Amino acid sequence: MQKAWFYEEYGPKDVQQLGDVLIPYPQTDQLLVQVVPGCDMVGVVVAKGDGVLRFDVDNEAEGKLRQLGFLAEFVVLEEELVVVKPKNVSFEEAASLPVAVQTTVEGFKIAGFKKEHTGKVDFVKGLGTDKVVDYTKTSSEGVEEKYDLVFDTIVDSRKSYMVAKEDAPVIDITWLPSNPRAWQTNLTASGKILEELGPHLESGRLKAVIDRTGPFPFSNGIEAFGKKLSSLPLFPPPMILLMHLMN
Repeated sequence: MQKAWFYEEYGPKDVQQLGDVLIPYPQTDQLLVQVVPGCDMVGVVVAKGDGVLRFDVDNEAEGKLRQLGFLAEFVVLEEELVVVKPKNVSFEEAASLPVAVQTTVEGFKIAGFKKEHTGKVDFVKGLGTDKVVDYTKTSSEGVEEKYDLVFDTIVDSRKSYMVAKEDAPVIDITWLPSNPRAWQTNLTASGKILEELGPHLESGRLKAVIDRTGPFPFSNGIEAFGKKLSSLPLFPPPMILLMHLMN
């Protein structure tokens, strides 16, 4: 048996329960990973199916499940969804990457961009951004310059279109997008995207940022969800990425 967080009804954070559930058994193409709890999945391989070729027991792995259900001590998932965790990245850092990285890269691919530039203004500038617009001080209407692409994580694409050039793509991660010009696509779980970005993680060019109050112990799952759902700002704050095409 293993400890896992689960819920049996919809409701506030308090409907979650911590209890005992069966440890799943890996099928032919699956890994059984002992999870280091976090958002998404990162952990140590403890068993594998006969068809798994790229991983061995005791390998450190990270990835994203196709379905919800990572708040447990063990999880099974297909080999194609998992990559080896870079040695210079902690378990906590790795746990923050799969959904965020795959959302970003898939958004750029959908928009047809092949190159990309790399909320606190100083923090964002420190990541390599050329120009920062502080949305707490400047409204979308007040941005004079128009951009080739807007990647909106603040959840209001109606305003994002104001800073985009005519017919320029606007990526909005909300459900459902708030602009009638928008069209929807679902995030695809993919270990390939994480593998492509592995060298950038190892070199330090791509960095994971952990909330300054975390990580939370596994037993404090309700507290962690409460922070996520509260009105308190998380670090880093949400941002809109503005981009010009590179020649």
